Amino acid sequence: MAYASQQATRLAQAANTDPLWILVNQPDSFKIICQTTANQFASQSSLGDSDGDATTQQAKVLVIEKKYCKIFEKGYEFNDQTRGTQYLLNGLLGIINLQGRNFVIGISEKQFIAQIDGSNIYLIRRIEIVPFDEDTVQQTQMNSSLRDQIEGIKKLITNGYFYFSYNTDLTSNRQRMGQIRGKSFGGNQSVWETCDKRYFWNYNICQDFVYQKVDTRWIVPIIQGYVEYKSTVFDGKELELYLISRRRHAMAGTRYLARGLDDEGNVANFVETELILVYRDKLFSFVQIRGSVPLFWQQKGLQAHTTIKRDSQLTAQAFDKHLQDIVNDYRLVIFVNLLQKSRGFENMLTEALEAQYQLSSPKCVKYTYFDFHMETKGDNFHLLNSLLEKIDEMLVNRFGYYSEDRNTGQVLTEQKGVIRTNCLDCLDRTNVVQNKIAFRITEKILDMVKHLNSTRQTQQQSAALEMLGFTGVSSDIQIFEVMKCMWAENGDVISKQYAGTSSTITSVTKTGKQGFFGKLDQMAKGVQRFIVNNMEDGTKHECIKLFLNQHPQQQPYGIKASLEKQLEKYHQHYMQWENLKVKVFTWNCAGNAPPSQQFDISNLILPPEESNIVPDIYVIGLQEMVKLNAKAVIKGKDKERVLMWEDIVVRSICRGHRYVCVSKKPMVGCLVMLFVKDEQKHRISCIRTSKVKTGLGGSSGNKGSVAIRFNYANTSFAFINCHLTSGQSQVAERLQDINEIYKKSFDCSQKYQDFMIHSHDYKFLFGDMNFRIALSYEQCVAEIERRNYQLLQSKDQLLMARPQSSILSRFKEGPLNFDPTYKYDDHSNVYDTSQKHRIPAWCDRILFERSERCKGQLTLLGYGRKESLFSDHRPVYGVFDLQVCTVNAQKKAEIERKLLDQLFGQPAQAQVPQPSQQQISPQQISYQAPNQAGDNPNPRERKLSDLQVQNVNQKFNLMDINIEDSYVDAKSEKPAGTSALDSLLSDLKPQQATNGVTAGQLAIDELLAGIPDNKKGAAADNGFENLIDLTLRVHPQVPPQLPTIQYDYIPSQTAFRQLLPQQAQPSLQFQQQQFGFPTAPPIPRAQHQQLSTTNGTQSSNGIQGNYFESQKPMNNNGVQLLEELFNDQPKTAATQQKPPVNEGAQLIDELFGTDGAPVLTTNGGVAQEQKIEDFFKF
Repeated sequence: MAYASQQATRLAQAANTDPLWILVNQPDSFKIICQTTANQFASQSSLGDSDGDATTQQAKVLVIEKKYCKIFEKGYEFNDQTRGTQYLLNGLLGIINLQGRNFVIGISEKQFIAQIDGSNIYLIRRIEIVPFDEDTVQQTQMNSSLRDQIEGIKKLITNGYFYFSYNTDLTSNRQRMGQIRGKSFGGNQSVWETCDKRYFWNYNICQDFVYQKVDTRWIVPIIQGYVEYKSTVFDGKELELYLISRRRHAMAGTRYLARGLDDEGNVANFVETELILVYRDKLFSFVQIRGSVPLFWQQKGLQAHTTIKRDSQLTAQAFDKHLQDIVNDYRLVIFVNLLQKSRGFENMLTEALEAQYQLSSPKCVKYTYFDFHMETKGDNFHLLNSLLEKIDEMLVNRFGYYSEDRNTGQVLTEQKGVIRTNCLDCLDRTNVVQNKIAFRITEKILDMVKHLNSTRQTQQQSAALEMLGFTGVSSDIQIFEVMKCMWAENGDVISKQYAGTSSTITSVTKTGKQGFFGKLDQMAKGVQRFIVNNMEDGTKHECIKLFLNQHPQQQPYGIKASLEKQLEKYHQHYMQWENLKVKVFTWNCAGNAPPSQQFDISNLILPPEESNIVPDIYVIGLQEMVKLNAKAVIKGKDKERVLMWEDIVVRSICRGHRYVCVSKKPMVGCLVMLFVKDEQKHRISCIRTSKVKTGLGGSSGNKGSVAIRFNYANTSFAFINCHLTSGQSQVAERLQDINEIYKKSFDCSQKYQDFMIHSHDYKFLFGDMNFRIALSYEQCVAEIERRNYQLLQSKDQLLMARPQSSILSRFKEGPLNFDPTYKYDDHSNVYDTSQKHRIPAWCDRILFERSERCKGQLTLLGYGRKESLFSDHRPVYGVFDLQVCTVNAQKKAEIERKLLDQLFGQPAQAQVPQPSQQQISPQQISYQAPNQAGDNPNPRERKLSDLQVQNVNQKFNLMDINIEDSYVDAKSEKPAGTSALDSLLSDLKPQQATNGVTAGQLAIDELLAGIPDNKKGAAADNGFENLIDLTLRVHPQVPPQLPTIQYDYIPSQTAFRQLLPQQAQPSLQFQQQQFGFPTAPPIPRAQHQQLSTTNGTQSSNGIQGNYFESQKPMNNNGVQLLEELFNDQPKTAATQQKPPVNEGAQLIDELFGTDGAPVLTTNGGVAQEQKIEDFFKF
């Protein structure tokens, strides 16, 4: 067949042109060598002890330093491949953090799938996950959870249908690529730079490469989805069909753990599917999308109980974001809903969706409902045509399709709208409908093609095609048969990724009907899905979050960790703070039901009028709102009782201000409710609720907690309403309950916690905590009557147990200046007089904590109890004034960019090459060999490479600068500092090194290379001594009375010049076009001598001791040492006259400045960090 021969030819071509990465795992770093090879390597995974004989062309090397995860390029050297285990990689994916350990991930085996426009598309078949630390290998063998995570990620990538290409952008549809191509005016940008980050699955794990300005072509972007290619004949010519599905990674996860909508407008299972037809010199493309019902809803439990988490008012903002995102991408939208009205929970979702649509009333979105199961009942799938009739006018005449001329790249037509389809899972029903829509648009395309083909192919042309392997002239029916198989396979793959099994109605896509065996297959796959969803989805979901770097337990590493710390120093520039009033109210209702719906508790909840405090947020926590009997425990929650209490609270607090119930969470007798001012509800986001059972060993909900977490602007809150183990002596059990609550709250499929309680900015732990007072009943009552709260507090179990608990010790509490709240006789103010004589206690408590990293303030305004005979407990309240922040994302990003620019300069592909090297534009560097732009470095370049390695091997220390709102931008013109120093020392006549490298140049390299490693400058001293030895060898007439350099000595510019004899002073003619400096006339030696002896604190024999006291402490990164090295001491009257200097002095002045104007400041002192950084620019 022609198709098979074409595939073989393309695969052979790919083997000769595709890049080859060799990863060398050395003790202190990874060396990644980008090479090309003439041999096929698609099935190889490791070179073992290979010596690299297959290499045909050496390239530059990417170094990943292990200790601090620093990444940089350097020239290839032989020893880069002589040590360490070697792995043959087809692509580099990034760096991932698992349980505090870092790993490099790379593609080790790939499978050729298709070729489009000369670019190959591959399926990932195997990956390598290589640890930074060799000890991690042993730890992995012992740590089963770490081993499971590594194996889970490997299984996810190798079985999850991930694709990549070196030369074409798989993340973008053809229309978007055409738009980018039109805007770039023919520029040859890398795939990484043009891709759509929403479909770029390894984007988050390669951020260190971005931060450190590494050439982006080292990273291979991958997508998850499906790619298929078929070739057939239409109207006597070859017709190529591509089907490409790409899944967004926002809200990625498995079926029951990723549902609905998030606050940013993302939906679960969002997949863009693109059908591409290539015929003659034309390319046609049509795009459809699918995504979960855009509401806040979830399904949990074995029965997949469906609940809607937010009402339409609270959903509106995120819903509008979702629709706006689609409109921005595709202009017009037809929203097709396929849910079934006869199924209660699907009908509930449909009604909520339609209500949300009516509330938003989007102008560019048309909503269409089609009950798929009802309309196609009895294998009447041909009735799907009625859906097409509804949308045909918009689909064919207004939306159309994208087309371009393949020869010129000219855009001929554009697709002006998109069909968004959803069912419950957006799998089976959605795939059938999308298949039908694709058929309709393909008919339109083929009709247009037929019209353009004015004459049919002759018999001779048909015979020629048969000789090439095509079996005659294909009809339209055969094309659609090919498309049916492609769409069926697409549906199976998308279903496997999200639900764990293939589509339950694949036969409908292939044949148009289901039949008896199709129904049996559907039942079998339904059972399989149930097993997979309850047994495997949790692990798979966790691995997805780990790979996307979205796991809450993953730690920042490398430059990201340092950058976060540095950004905190400038928080006042991008954070705006405001005050917020929060009232927390807790009450154990003793199982009593409110007497009526009109039960008024406003006197208990509302603050007194004279306080003038109006809370912005109310958090209400109830315990024992129902009797804790077996019936209540089995039932789990009483919906009617929950709604009754919600209505009571709303009527009680909505007096003068309107509040809305944003979220609530019940569990047997516990209930927590969150109320927010109506005008502030839009600032609440990322709401999650959780419950933890601690009764009967964790199996019963009579004891435990219910919790709500959310963000207000950019500040996070966690409120945990708990009911702990009762009993006078059960202190240890109560502490264990708290540990369990902290461990299990906000868990995700019992695998990990989506949100860690301790990571929130503000935390409130409250409820009936059941801690008692360690006194007898009589003594306790007597002390209460005397208001001897100090003695009672000294016997309070919670206060005594706080030092024993790592959790409670972090919390604070207001003063207990009120009577114990438990236990009273029913409808009485008398403590328990029953036979049990329960000892009075402060069971009902409110604890609070502010995170150390939170910059806001938390103030307790009031803490006390309220009086009510409704229960045997008295309610307790706490009123708080706290600060919340709003982050200006644009300002933060600008500061982040400037910090990165200071540390790493411009991106690698934009750097100016050294004058000695041939200048190569980024457009001339192919993706396959991102660093083949130069030959092997000479010793000078190698020396500088070693210097760079030593510099970056030090821990990141971003400069401690004060960035104001109008801070100074870095100068656009940056001198070549290294070349300048070479020229400065070139007048020395030392022994010559190889390739014309002078000993003076090597000496200065030695001097600079030693700076970062020594705080006291031991290696720097050696560098100075080498420099002095050099001058003695070259100029033996130099007197031996040279200044002694102490370990804490930091020389000034003048002192440095004194180290060199007058004969060694450079006299150079500078090339302005080479260094960017003006040409300076030579100066008389006498004037130079005057310059060297101007400062009164120095003498010909050395530097006086009072000089050292005026210097700032030495910085470990060498910046300050260089600053002091080339920066004169404070100017005297003589130095302010600025006498003439020779060319060398002028060069130094141009390089480091003479006017003292600060570029950036640190600790109130003037520094030249920016110029020093320019000097060390890689």
